[in-house]
Amino acid sequence: MTNSRRWSIRLAATLLVAAAVLAVLSPRETAARVKLKDICSVSGEREVQLIGIGLVTGLDGTGGGGKDPSALKALAKTMEHMNAAIPDLKNMKNAKNFDIVIIHATIPKNGARRGQKIDCFVTSYGGAKDLRGGRLLPTPLETASDKDGIARGTASGGLIIEGTDSKVVGRIPGGVTLTDDFIHSFVDVYRGGVITLLLNESHASYQVAAAIARVINEENGDYSSTGNEIAQAVGPGVIDVKLPQVYRDSPVDFVGNILATGVDTSSTARVTVNNKSKVIIIDGAVEISPAVIAHKSLVVDIGGGGNTRTALFVGLESRGNGSQTTQQLSDLVTALKSLKVPPEDMISIIRELHVSGHLHAQYSER
Repeated sequence: MTNSRRWSIRLAATLLVAAAVLAVLSPRETAARVKLKDICSVSGEREVQLIGIGLVTGLDGTGGGGKDPSALKALAKTMEHMNAAIPDLKNMKNAKNFDIVIIHATIPKNGARRGQKIDCFVTSYGGAKDLRGGRLLPTPLETASDKDGIARGTASGGLIIEGTDSKVVGRIPGGVTLTDDFIHSFVDVYRGGVITLLLNESHASYQVAAAIARVINEENGDYSSTGNEIAQAVGPGVIDVKLPQVYRDSPVDFVGNILATGVDTSSTARVTVNNKSKVIIIDGAVEISPAVIAHKSLVVDIGGGGNTRTALFVGLESRGNGSQTTQQLSDLVTALKSLKVPPEDMISIIRELHVSGHLHAQYSER
C-alpha cells in the first residue's frame, strides 16, 4: 500500500469522528453579531499631519551642521514662511553641535483643541550621526496638505531615542502644543445632514453593507417623519445615514447610538492566511467544491466522485446535488490538523483550492 493511499484512508476515518464532534459542538449557522464601532468608522474622522523643519541643538559633536546647502536653503525658506527669525547661515556651515531636522506630528482622527499637547517625531535632515542629548528649538508646524484644512502648532523639547535601530530618529512626548482648534465635521450639511459610515476593508462587502443599512432602518424607523428609510448602502464599504430631525442639535448622540448597534456579519465567507505566523482564519461558512489534490505524500479527495471507499468526506453533510455538491473548508482543516499535517502544507492546499476556483469565499494572504 502506497503512502498516499494510507494517508487517504486515515484521513477518511478521522473525518468521520471529527464530523460527529463538530455537529454537536459547533452549529454551522451560529450568528455573529458585532458592534458597528468595531468594523467601521465615520467619514470625516481622519488623522491630520503637521510638519515643519527646525533645529536640534546640544549635540555632542554628532550633528550634521549646515554642510548641505540645500538643507540650509530649505531651513531659511521654511523659517521665513513661518515668520521665524533666520540665523546667519554662513556661521552654521561647519558647526557640529546642531542638526537640521524634520518634525512630524499627527492630530488624532477625533480632532483636537487649542492648547492640547500631542507627541511628535524628529528625523535628521542635515546628516547627523546621533541625535541623542539634543533639544528641539521652538518650531512652528502646519498641516502638510491644504486639503486637510488649517491647523498649527509649536514643537519643542528634549528628544528621546527609542530602541537601537536608529540614532537619528527621536520622539518628543507631548512636544507639540496646538495653536488652533481642529474639529472634524462628520455631518454633510450639503446633502441635508448625511452621516457616512465606512466599513473596514476586512468587512467590506455588499452583503454586510446591506445588512447594516437594514438593521439601522429597523431600529431607527420611527425617526423618519416621511416614512422613508434613513440608511442606504451605496457600495460594498459605504452606508449613508440621514440624521433624524430629533438629533439635529445633538448629532454626536445619534452617531454614538448607531455605532453601538449590533449586526450579523456571518453571511460573508472569508479566508485569511498569515504566511509568517502560519495562522489560518476561516470566517463564515466557507464551502469548497469537489476536487482531488495531490500534495507531497498526501492525496485529498474532496467529494470522492461517488467512490466512497477513497472519499475523504464520507459521511459528512453535503450541500447541493451531483457535481455541484460542496463541502466545508473547516472540515478539511480539522482533518488535516488531526493528522498533524504541517501548517505550510495546509496553506498550500488552501491556496491551490482558491487559485483553481474550488474555494468559495473572499481570500487574502499577508
